[in-house]
Amino acid sequence: ELNTMTYGIREGDLVVVTSGTGMGKTQYLRELKYHYFQTTDWKMADIALEEDIGESMSGMMALHLNKRISLPDVHVSAEEEQSAFEHLYSTERWDGYDFFGGLDDDTLFSKLRWMAATGKKVVWLDHLSIIISEFADQGDERERIDMRMTKLARMCKELSIIIFLVVHLKKTSGQISFEEGATPSLDDLRGSGTLKQLPMTILAISRNQQHTDPVCANTSKLTVLKCRFTGRTGTAGYLYFQPDTGRMVPVPKPANYDVAQEKPKAFSSGGSY
Repeated sequence: ELNTMTYGIREGDLVVVTSGTGMGKTQYLRELKYHYFQTTDWKMADIALEEDIGESMSGMMALHLNKRISLPDVHVSAEEEQSAFEHLYSTERWDGYDFFGGLDDDTLFSKLRWMAATGKKVVWLDHLSIIISEFADQGDERERIDMRMTKLARMCKELSIIIFLVVHLKKTSGQISFEEGATPSLDDLRGSGTLKQLPMTILAISRNQQHTDPVCANTSKLTVLKCRFTGRTGTAGYLYFQPDTGRMVPVPKPANYDVAQEKPKAFSSGGSY
């Protein structure tokens, strides 16, 4: 469904991926990384600012093995780990930037230029909020986002690279939160109007984490909020997170997926749990 709506990605694209907290953005990006690794000869680079390189590599190896190897009760042999590592990382198609926290402009954009100069086709940048979080003294947040988004979009075109950028959402003002299944809109992107104006494609992930049906609670809806290339928007399928393998797999829309869930009533006065 996603390819039908977007025709995939193109050189020079800036692609934004957004969702509420804990919706599976990182896991979805891993699935895309693995897909491109398996189906293309592209070189790629990770700038994951909320996890170290070891975590990023372990997450990719888990996909290859179809095992959640980071969990303490999941057994994986040394031979399996070595085989997965060699399959993914002996190819010299990956680069990573081992850093946690915000990045100043000079560091960020010099790293991106170096990655492009060394043949990287796709850069995964996770996430925008943490890039600017440590530099609040450099001006208004909207202005800083405007400046960085403009530079990122320009760099994609100039260097003919594709950047996947994770962007967070504002807090919902309605009764249903994104973590309860609300589908984001372009106006929900947190920060500045450039977040919806400059990207070529914007994808949103949503699901009700607290759904009483465990299948629904682990099934995310993928929505195309914007595709400049085709103009097509709307639901682009459903992805089920398999608890045993840790993979996100396409599935039909589950029954009762849109059924409203009742919230527990709050205590009107003090009391024990």
